[in-house]
Amino acid sequence: MAQNNANGKGTSYAYAPVSTSSRYAVFIERDYTQGIQVRFQEKFPAELDGKMDPATFQSIIQRLNEIYDDAESPNCATAWENCVGCCTCYLAFIFMESRYNKVTTPINFFHTLITRSWRKKPSSCPWSV
Repeated sequence: MAQNNANGKGTSYAYAPVSTSSRYAVFIERDYTQGIQVRFQEKFPAELDGKMDPATFQSIIQRLNEIYDDAESPNCATAWENCVGCCTCYLAFIFMESRYNKVTTPINFFHTLITRSWRKKPSSCPWSV
């Protein structure tokens, strides 16, 4: 998922299936304007012309960015979690789920909803629940 481009900076992409007849991915580039936290660019990709409304695309990307912002925001819970992890040599994470994983879990559900809305046959979707 991460690659090095010509200037040595890493890039990563979000994948979005857009067609019912054939499966392919649209690459949405990361947005590094606010630092290295996980954010995606809201620029509408040309590959989605005629397949998706630009306003819908923008609202999806904004929601994903909100979820990642919430997951990466520092608070008392993450500080405590890091202290417990450090004191137990991170063995505590065998028995407990990290806050980041708890907050980003809805992304899988969100992705499933988006995928199903694009497909006419939800049962053919590989991410069907």
